[in-house]
Amino acid sequence: MTRTKFIKQRVAKLHSAVSAVRPPLDIESVAEHCGLSVERVARLDRGARAQYLPDSARIQVLDSLAPTAARFAVAHEIGHADLGLVPNQVVDG
Repeated sequence: MTRTKFIKQRVAKLHSAVSAVRPPLDIESVAEHCGLSVERVARLDRGARAQYLPDSARIQVLDSLAPTAARFAVAHEIGHADLGLVPNQVVDG
C-alpha cells in the first residue's frame, strides 16, 4: 500500500470516528478526540505556523492565522501525531 493511500485511509477512519459529515470540520474536536489539546500562541520558532509537541500531547498554532489556515495547520499536526511522527523527524519515501 502506498503512503498516500494509507494516509487517506487513516483520515477516513478519523472522519468516521468524529462523525464528520461535511466541511468545515471542527478541528479542535478532532484534536480532542485524538487526546490532543490546541493552544493558540503569538509566536513559534523557525517561522512555523503550527507545531506538535508529543511530550505534552499539544498542538500550538499561531493565533494570527486566518480560521481556514489555522484549521489546515492543526489538521496537519494531527496527522503527525496520528502517524507517530516527532518534530524534526525526516521521513524517507
